[in-house]
Amino acid sequence: MNREPGPVAQRMTVGTTEITRVVEWLGPIRSVGELFPSVPAQVWQENAWMAPHFWNPTSGAYRAAIQTWVVRTAGMTVPVDTGVGNDRDRPQIPQFDHLHTDFPAQLAAAGVAPEEVDVVINTHIQGSGSGGAYSSHLTITLDDGTVLNDAAAHAFFSVCGASAARTLDWEP
Repeated sequence: MNREPGPVAQRMTVGTTEITRVVEWLGPIRSVGELFPSVPAQVWQENAWMAPHFWNPTSGAYRAAIQTWVVRTAGMTVPVDTGVGNDRDRPQIPQFDHLHTDFPAQLAAAGVAPEEVDVVINTHIQGSGSGGAYSSHLTITLDDGTVLNDAAAHAFFSVCGASAARTLDWEP
């Protein structure tokens, strides 16, 4: 597993809504210089408050968290998922190239059973890998779950041969 040690699940309650953070992967990605090439190194040094949780001053790498927020409210269980998933070709991000995590087990440890999930909301489509557009851990594991994606992304990835998902007409 390619995850830094740390909390896997954290819970908070807002009114009658329970929100659980389930971490799939946590660690360094690239240097801030690669991500923000026009920002002088001195700016990062002047903002040392970001270390160690968001930025490593020694390596210059920023830290990222791939996580799912499980929202339980009004009798519904709704994971808000990044759709990253395991075993995909991602040469542009070596840390995620053929990633293999124990995310389904982490969901179970956080008390999320596949049969209780009502809707899965993907934060964005992961188009890398054949047929992987909708194949996050959750949509593979929760094969009866509904996946919400915008119509443009659905149309694009359907043309690419990605697995079908039900599209709902929704405007923000």
